Amino acid sequence: MSRTRRSATTLVVSTLGSFVSIVVGFVTTPALLAALGSEKLGLFRLHTDWNGYVALLEGGVSGALSPLIVASIAGGDRGEASRVVAKGFRTYLGVAIITLVAGILLLLAFPRLTVVPPTLVHSLRLGMGISLLSCAVIPLLAYRAVAEAMQQGYVVSLLLMVQGLVIAVGSVVAARAGLGLPGQFGVAAAAGLILPLGLFLRFSGQFPIRAILANGGGGSNTSAVLRSRSRATIVTSILGRIALASDTVVAGFLLGPTAVVSYVFSSKLIQVTGGQVTLLGGATWAGLAELFESGAREQFRLRLIELTRLTAILSATLVLPLGLLSRPFIGLWLHDTSVYAGPLFVTMCVVATVLQSVLSLWGWTFSGTGRIGTMVPYLAIQASLNLSISVVATRLFGVAGPLIGTVAVGLTFNLWRLTRLMSREFGLHPTSLLAAAAFPLSAAVPSLALLWLSQRFVPEYGWFRLGLEYTLAVAVTGSVAWSTMLSHEERSRYRDVVTGAWTRRFVRGGAV
Repeated sequence: MSRTRRSATTLVVSTLGSFVSIVVGFVTTPALLAALGSEKLGLFRLHTDWNGYVALLEGGVSGALSPLIVASIAGGDRGEASRVVAKGFRTYLGVAIITLVAGILLLLAFPRLTVVPPTLVHSLRLGMGISLLSCAVIPLLAYRAVAEAMQQGYVVSLLLMVQGLVIAVGSVVAARAGLGLPGQFGVAAAAGLILPLGLFLRFSGQFPIRAILANGGGGSNTSAVLRSRSRATIVTSILGRIALASDTVVAGFLLGPTAVVSYVFSSKLIQVTGGQVTLLGGATWAGLAELFESGAREQFRLRLIELTRLTAILSATLVLPLGLLSRPFIGLWLHDTSVYAGPLFVTMCVVATVLQSVLSLWGWTFSGTGRIGTMVPYLAIQASLNLSISVVATRLFGVAGPLIGTVAVGLTFNLWRLTRLMSREFGLHPTSLLAAAAFPLSAAVPSLALLWLSQRFVPEYGWFRLGLEYTLAVAVTGSVAWSTMLSHEERSRYRDVVTGAWTRRFVRGGAV
């Protein structure tokens, strides 16, 4: 299977899996909110976000392993790939112990990180204790790096889809059974076994567990490179999370768990749709990295500009219309607009989501080519600015504050600094990158104007009208972008991908 087909398969399966999980999630969320209550649901969600910081103790192993495996496979050295996997597995054993200790510390400290009613403290800690059982399978996550390096990310996506379905359905069942917070944590812990065990079953034939345990884990050079890249990856992961994924933590700490519910539900539709756009970077990074490692630098640059343009087109087509449709969606979805965080929040959420889709794609180029360490100073400044502005803005503007911080830093410092890093490391001109990211967004102007006029004259919504207007907005923006933003060669190539005509010309030209 060519790089193009593997990337396209990963993208299709990822999109399909996300779509299924999203639909099930949207169907089950109102039932979960009604059965569990906003306070318990807010606490569970807030713990999930705090636990994301504990997950960073993984130490960047996966992000460091994948490029090493890619380089080994590209060089035809299967034995070296096995040694890298063995080293990663052994490293994950230590990660499991550290994660367990950190989870216990979070269990003890969590009631001080937000407002927890005394009646819920015991059940909250019991649930958090149950969640620690998943530490036992952490070493098997070494196989995720194998899947991604071998451009079989579609296996990961498929397992994550099953995991998401189990969590969505199981959470409602547990809530209706009266299991409270322990039930939510138990369902999440059980579902968390699906990915590592599934990856083990899929790839243990190529990298047997006995051989991994018997393997010394590679030479000193492999260990040194892995440690170096792991350190860089963990630092960038921590800084990136502080800058871009701490919004609900800030809202929960300053405003309480009910603000977290308002944040999550008001941003849900926008963020899950934006997540589909970011799948493009996740599906193509390994192919781009292989181009770079094989010396096809000009093709690498051309493909990255092309992917930036395509990411912006998808954002304009799928995300921008949701800024006008989020309020009616929440009213129809939850039958309660009291959780709607307001137009300022939604506007900031749309801008932040579009920005993140492009910045995420660019970030993949650094991690995929082993240059993640060059981003550390940039991310340190970004995180400091973002957190500082978010705290101040939250005190001034409420739940929209964290997103105001993200947008303010993203439109100024992030775009300025990251494009210059891309120029220095990969020879990409900042003007070309910014034009590819910004110009396609104008394709959404006609559809946004039509949506605004429609709402101004007929404010009442039903599901049929909501779906019809979004479909028409996507069709209009997509048509404008297809005819004006893409070259004839790009349209021909994308038509080939969609129809399955994997031409030799496209593969030789550096398929993404």
